[in-house]
Amino acid sequence: MYELQVEHRFRARHGIRLPSGELEPLHEHEWRVRACIEGENLDKNGMVMDFHALKALLKKAAQPLMDGASINEVAFFAKGGASTEQMARFFYERLDECLPRQVRLKAVKLWEEPDQAATYRPTTMD
Repeated sequence: MYELQVEHRFRARHGIRLPSGELEPLHEHEWRVRACIEGENLDKNGMVMDFHALKALLKKAAQPLMDGASINEVAFFAKGGASTEQMARFFYERLDECLPRQVRLKAVKLWEEPDQAATYRPTTMD
């Protein structure tokens, strides 16, 4: 089994729901997101997938959240809030639907600070 990882950085604002029920003030982070894919076979060029193609898909998944956007305004976050955990799942779902069939998205990890991160991976794998 082969595993590839790519990362993308972007700036965006969010505010999470506090235990009191209030929404904290919007604040900005420089986010870092990592996608980890795996595949059993290599293509004719000896790759699971081209790094540049994978990074382009990750950047496309980030597009609604980039350029100082307010993450809270993206429909995906209307119910569950714009926590780092929810954002990791957002990336997973957006990226998973556009990957080639020969690879599988293993996990997405998202850092909101250099020492604070959340990872999303499905509990059952096909």
